[in-house]
Amino acid sequence: MVELRAKQDAAEKRFESASAETSRKRTEFASRVSSLRATIEGKEKELGLRKEELRGREKRAKELEKDVKEALARINSLKREAAGEQEELGKISAKVSGISKECEGLMERMKGYESEITDLSRQRTEKRIEIDKLNKDMGQLEVKKATAATRLEDIRAEFVKYQDAEFIEGAKKDELNRIIGEAEQAMASMPNVNMAAIEMYDKKKAEIEGVEEKLATLGEERKAILGMINEIEQHKKDAFFRTFDAVSENFRKMFGYLSIGDGYLYMDKPNEPFESGLYIKIKRVDKNKKVTEHAIDGLSGGENSLVALMFIFALQFFKPAPFYILDEVDAALDKDNSKNLAQLVSRMAADTQFILVSHNDQVMSKADTVLGVAKVGGVSRIVGVKLEPKENAA
Repeated sequence: MVELRAKQDAAEKRFESASAETSRKRTEFASRVSSLRATIEGKEKELGLRKEELRGREKRAKELEKDVKEALARINSLKREAAGEQEELGKISAKVSGISKECEGLMERMKGYESEITDLSRQRTEKRIEIDKLNKDMGQLEVKKATAATRLEDIRAEFVKYQDAEFIEGAKKDELNRIIGEAEQAMASMPNVNMAAIEMYDKKKAEIEGVEEKLATLGEERKAILGMINEIEQHKKDAFFRTFDAVSENFRKMFGYLSIGDGYLYMDKPNEPFESGLYIKIKRVDKNKKVTEHAIDGLSGGENSLVALMFIFALQFFKPAPFYILDEVDAALDKDNSKNLAQLVSRMAADTQFILVSHNDQVMSKADTVLGVAKVGGVSRIVGVKLEPKENAA
């Protein structure tokens, strides 16, 4: 009888051990199933977001391809217009591939053109001085020529009086020398005529016309370069304001998820966005329906941290990622602001996936799935719990 009792006790202990082991395995299996379900759901959401992102990138690729085609057409047009011009302008047209490098290259070229224009202006001034001098010389020559012609006519008229005169014959040597000296003095008093002056004038005039034509061409090229720079600057401003408007709209929407007032972004120099500062304003209405506005430095520490996170989210959602990982971002938040953060993330999680590392029960209460790490038998094990929404929990 005692032996049977002992066998019965041993069987009961084995049964209890087997039951405990079965319960443990069942719990572990349930935890693994829950974890796998959560993983599958996350992967499905991630796959959907990846597809949306792929469609967006394909659309953006088509737009970029169109922009590239338009840019290439523009570059080819510029190359055709600049055919046969200076080699430097050809290099500029060939380098129209990147906005930032293009701006730097164009600015350097423009400085070179301005220096060349300055040199050409100086040369033109020198040429004009030379031409004025030649014109003055030509005028003097014309005057001298007219004077010589008049003198020649006078001499001819005077010679008519002596056309019947006889050659000097039998005159003494001294008399002849005197006559020759007077004739030489008269000849010496007559200036020399520069016969190459007209040819020099035509050559200088052709050089000046070539310089003026080159100056006109450089002026047109300078206008084209300045126009291109202005167009690039306008594209930069358009891209900046598109980004700013989108981020500002995201920031404003996030305040709509909470009941802490209205927030918006603004610049102190909207006409000069690249030199402007970015500021945050908060608008609130108190119990007496009085509207107050204050900057972010007028908030409490917790509200300041929350608004800073909202601004970061607004920037991230300009080009959203399929998921975000936040590591104890609620560490500095009090209870009320922790609730606001949990509500904000819960509303944003409708479009993307959030993974939060937190010890805050206010944040965990809004999660779809909670994963905990527990040490069992010296080994870390993950335990997952899928939470039901409050509407269904009732």
